[in-house]
Amino acid sequence: MAVVQDSVRFVLVDNARAKLAFFAESIWILVQLPIMLLVLERHSLSWLIVAWAIGASSSVVFGIIVLKPRVSLRLTVSWLGRVHRVGFHYLADFIVSGGLTQLVTFVVAIAAGFQAAGDLRAAQLLLTPLNMFTVSMTFALAPQVSRLAAIGDLKRLRRLPFQYGSTVALISILCVVFVSLLPDVVLKGLMGESMHGGLEVFPYAAFAMCIMGVAVGPGLTLRAVGKVRASMLIKAVTAPLTLVLVWFGATTSQAVGSQAGLAAGTLMRATGSRMLMTRALTDYANQRKVLVDEKIT
Repeated sequence: MAVVQDSVRFVLVDNARAKLAFFAESIWILVQLPIMLLVLERHSLSWLIVAWAIGASSSVVFGIIVLKPRVSLRLTVSWLGRVHRVGFHYLADFIVSGGLTQLVTFVVAIAAGFQAAGDLRAAQLLLTPLNMFTVSMTFALAPQVSRLAAIGDLKRLRRLPFQYGSTVALISILCVVFVSLLPDVVLKGLMGESMHGGLEVFPYAAFAMCIMGVAVGPGLTLRAVGKVRASMLIKAVTAPLTLVLVWFGATTSQAVGSQAGLAAGTLMRATGSRMLMTRALTDYANQRKVLVDEKIT
């Protein structure tokens, strides 16, 4: 249901109905949170997941009512025929980027032990606001960047990655400052026994996540101008190198070293994506100029 909920949101945003998409997400939260509060006393993760599923289902029902989708086998087959190639690249792109985030924790656990992995997860918990921003802005910007590419606004396409990266850097700094001001009793309640280790890792994890956010902007632009394969390949090439750096950092400096390795690997991806984006925008501008000249002729 959560996946269908995401799909409903994508369709609504892509059809310039962002307010309805926001309302659908609001329904999810407004239904889910009260149910979670009711089942908290059961101390059961299963009941919390049930609350999540009910909230997602409510959002999906609203989306279906608004969209009134048609079920057509012919249109489905036709659509799959049009998008299967680029769809594969999108799938590979998502697996590589999403899988890397999960694999880092496993690498840290294997290389430095479960305590180091616990410290890392505790630090990542404190970075939830930054993570929420990067995920939500990626969803929101994807259709907007596509529209900029469609109208040929190359100036804003070049500027957007810098603006996005700068905002991520600012929020990262604010997160570090805010956490440093929290009293120990609050931090203990959030991280438990991993408080001291988590606080040690936290600034390094914030820096690594900041670099990951900086790498997102060029990737969005690459996909908007039809270079999905290039966006996927740069991630596929740098992901193994990043994991090696994470492993090396974890074996030498525990969770702190793993985040230094993650930042170094992600910086390679950000640099490569930026170079590819610059070349892609130049090619895209030339292609549009040729099309305009042909129309004039």
